[in-house]
Amino acid sequence: MAAIRLVGNGEKPDGAGKLGLPPVAPVLYNAFFSATGKRIRTLPVDLTKV
Repeated sequence: MAAIRLVGNGEKPDGAGKLGLPPVAPVLYNAFFSATGKRIRTLPVDLTKV
């Protein structure tokens, strides 16, 4: 298991933590398809219509 160490340096935080966010939606939608066999093809997602 990888360890993360935070080191304070007095600099303002930048947007490096946002890099992992864009792939989240496709991963969730593919998991939904794998579980249900139904594709989500429109955004925003309305689960009552799926």
